[in-house]
Amino acid sequence: MGKSIIRGNSEIALLTQMLDHVTDLVFLMEYKQDEFIYRFINKKARAVLDLNDTTLGHSILTIHTPQKALPLHEAYMRVVSAGASISFRQQVDTTLGKFTGESILSPLFNAQNEITHILGIVQDVSALYQQEKLFEKEMNHVLEQKNRELETLWNTAINPIFQLNLDGTMLRVNPAYCQLFEYEEHELAHTMRKIIPDFLEDEMNALQERLDRFESIESYETQRITKSGKIVDILASYTPVFNESGQPIAIHVVYNNITSLKNIQRELDQSKEKYKVITEHAFDVIKVFNRNGRVDYFSPSVRELLGYEPTECLGQRFTTFVHPDDQLSVQHHIQQLIQTRKHFTMEMRLRHKKGHFIWMEVVASPVIERGRVMNIITISRDISERHDLQETLKQMAYYDHLSGLPNRRAFDDALQEMLTERELSEGLAVILVDGNQFKMINDTLGHDAGDAVITELAKRLSANVRPEDLVARLGGDEFGVVLTKQDSRGKIEEIVARIANAFALEFIYQQHAISIEIAIGIARFPSDALDKKALFIAADNALYESKKHKITAYTFYEDLEKR
Repeated sequence: MGKSIIRGNSEIALLTQMLDHVTDLVFLMEYKQDEFIYRFINKKARAVLDLNDTTLGHSILTIHTPQKALPLHEAYMRVVSAGASISFRQQVDTTLGKFTGESILSPLFNAQNEITHILGIVQDVSALYQQEKLFEKEMNHVLEQKNRELETLWNTAINPIFQLNLDGTMLRVNPAYCQLFEYEEHELAHTMRKIIPDFLEDEMNALQERLDRFESIESYETQRITKSGKIVDILASYTPVFNESGQPIAIHVVYNNITSLKNIQRELDQSKEKYKVITEHAFDVIKVFNRNGRVDYFSPSVRELLGYEPTECLGQRFTTFVHPDDQLSVQHHIQQLIQTRKHFTMEMRLRHKKGHFIWMEVVASPVIERGRVMNIITISRDISERHDLQETLKQMAYYDHLSGLPNRRAFDDALQEMLTERELSEGLAVILVDGNQFKMINDTLGHDAGDAVITELAKRLSANVRPEDLVARLGGDEFGVVLTKQDSRGKIEEIVARIANAFALEFIYQQHAISIEIAIGIARFPSDALDKKALFIAADNALYESKKHKITAYTFYEDLEKR
């Protein structure tokens, strides 16, 4: 962007006349001998900060207290030093309470390329700041809860889990690791090499080279040795952990002890009776099916987990008990196993005899005879609690507990994704909806009534947009809607009018008739803004205009631009 040149007082007068009525706070400061003198303060700034004409002609350092003046003076000096615009956020106390502003300071030059003035434009983001703080508090609560739950999972997990420093030393292990490998916690610093059998040294060196390149390694089958000298078969996954700057800081490792499974594989050629004895008392469901996909064996534990008698399952197709939505994925994994002769681990839903489905973690391995995969053996473990926990955490992080709608975080993520996909961004519009009497309802009828109104707002909004449109609660009684594939303003107006009409009918709460008036602001992509933040600001400005009417009304941002 080129420099802004001011060629005389007439241009300054024209500039200040244009800026006096904008909704942002505007200051024009004259730069003279390292002082910044107030030359213009628009109406909005005077009203918010309680300023008047007596401020004009005075410098920042003389008009404000040192505590307030020095940081502000330093900010203006940075503009002079850089010769370019800067932006920053500040919070000040006013007679109306805390005011949070997003400031942009831009230098103005004379014909000799000298900075003579600095234009300051401050956007009122007080409400957004409060929403951010509330969201931050909510997220901190969610993260604390998540950390507690993850810590519980860490301590109660059946699988050995540990983290390695980048130099290969142990960072942390869970109790299942100590139990399997028989090491006490104080012995853990160098146990990584201790659990590698001597005959696997070359394999370990090759693995270490991959880890040094920070590769993710999944379902790596190998063997490890316990403190007492027992060899255990392991299915390992290695995942590099990165910090916020993208720098690797550790390696996260999960072991799955498949010794029992491998022992079964080793014994299958000798006698099916052997693996039946081994699996007779296993808690996990062990299943063997042949190359034709028919079940040859189900362990007795199928009664406990899925409600079937083992004899009921014999001869069934391997996909008989798999959820319809998971069957294609399962078939693909089985085909890959037959072709590559490598095991796989996946999560799938298996049908209980009573009709409901249970989330299971399934490890499948080939049984090879004369160079061909003749049987496949699987071990299935109930992971319903873990899966439910993951879904609960996702729900807490991305959905509003009161309305059941996506929250602001989900709205922002979805909007950003839509804007980056050409097909979705075409004809995209952002609609912000805000209630006009929410505080009054809370004050007169109580917060339960307010919650009921929020729920009703969510229902009526969702019922009057298309299924493919996104509706989210952004905070308080503010909602956001994203429309896609709207090729004309008229089509958007049809949906907006439908939303407005939906609130013409009063809402009855405990025999109280509540009128719900809403304000609506609409911004379109790309005609009104080219990125997520600017699009949201445009819709918010349109919403601010609609709220002036005190009744249900809507405003297009493009109409504001024409005024």
